Parts: sequence; C-alpha cells; structure tokens
Amino acid sequence: TPTAPTPAYKIGAQDNDPVKMYLADICTVTVNIASLPGISTTCGYTADGLPIGMSVIGRRFDEQTILQCADAFEQTFAPTAPKL
Repeated sequence: TPTAPTPAYKIGAQDNDPVKMYLADICTVTVNIASLPGISTTCGYTADGLPIGMSVIGRRFDEQTILQCADAFEQTFAPTAPKL
C-alpha cells in the first residue's frame, strides 16, 4: 500500500487522536479501494533518523512494473540509513 504522508513514528509512540490516525492512512484508502498495486521504499531520513517512504503505484495486475521501478530507485539512489 502507499506510504503515509508523514515520516515514520518513533518506536512505542502512540497517538490516540482519531483524526490524526485517519490522516496517517489517507493515502492508502483510494489505492486500496481501486485495487491498484503499490510499493513503498525508503527515499530518505528525517533529522532524527526516521525513514521517509516513497510510494510507487501501478496499473492493476502490473506488480512487475512497480517492483522493477522500486528496485531501480533503490539501486540508483540507495539512501544510507543513519546510525541510531
């Protein structure tokens, strides 16, 4: 499924605000309803070292193309994870 519109949460972080929780999933809803294949790959890191994801969405039943696209991105740009 697509990536959330925010960086990853810190381990153990919880947010009980239902609106924030809904908005964290806002990018996944329409893609899942449309039954489109999607993949998320790391495209960078925040100043705190948390991963930032990039979504690649494809045509229905065309998983091979999105896998190739994500692989090409990772091979070309391969962001280095910071030491935690």
